[in-house]
Amino acid sequence: MKLDEELRSSLILLLLTLIWGTTFSAIKICLTYFSPVLFVGYRFLIASLVFMPLIGKFKSSLNRNSLLAGFVIGFTNFLAFVLQTIGLKFTSASNAAFITSLNVVFVYLIEHFTLREKPSKRLTLAVLFALTGTALSSLTENLTFGFGDILIFICSIACAFQVVTISFFSKKFEVLPLTFVEILTTSLLSLVTGLLMGEEKGKFMFFPTVLMIYLAVIATSLALSLQILGQRGVSATKAAIIYLLEPIFASFFAIIWLGETYSLRQVTGYFLILTALIITIPKKT
Repeated sequence: MKLDEELRSSLILLLLTLIWGTTFSAIKICLTYFSPVLFVGYRFLIASLVFMPLIGKFKSSLNRNSLLAGFVIGFTNFLAFVLQTIGLKFTSASNAAFITSLNVVFVYLIEHFTLREKPSKRLTLAVLFALTGTALSSLTENLTFGFGDILIFICSIACAFQVVTISFFSKKFEVLPLTFVEILTTSLLSLVTGLLMGEEKGKFMFFPTVLMIYLAVIATSLALSLQILGQRGVSATKAAIIYLLEPIFASFFAIIWLGETYSLRQVTGYFLILTALIITIPKKT
């Protein structure tokens, strides 16, 4: 693989992670007006509507194979979103952040054993740095393991399969049809699940609705398109390491917008995650 292609893909995923880092405050506000699973459904439904004017351009690419590929990615995405949302009701944010980050290890293992991609020593070292950094930045002294943690653990596995399936299918199908089917699948499954769970439909007031539109258009339609495009040029494991920058960006915006502060241990953890990313940068040949 040429350096330029991998660097371009890494920069695309870096932009994607930056966008995701801006969403935490918006989601927190929206969840005071909407129930969790239906909120995911609404968000992804609006995101799917963004693609409607473009369907004519990629309609010919919507065949049985691309629909199946999009559904598989969408199903893993749905599991990850819903399990994480429900799990956060029963566990702390620090537990959830660390357990979710285990998807880096799962991606590493799946890519090695299922896709038979042989990881390099540099990538193995990067995974270890990333996991240590996430532990330092997320874990507290009161780490416990309960029902919510089990749900987040399963969510982490779902996240890993989502990353791996995107890496696999993104090289076989066009970006727009794959993204559209993924988003529509996530929306429909979330809406049906939320209704079956008896969740309240929510209050569509002006401010939270505007935030939801931002989350749908920028942080979902655009972001997931960038994810599929970006993962074409990097390994699934490297993509998973780049995604660990999301909480770093989220912390940066929290410092600017909310005036939050962070401990030396957390800053050290973030530094190790950045080190892991630097390790994955290929040497020029």
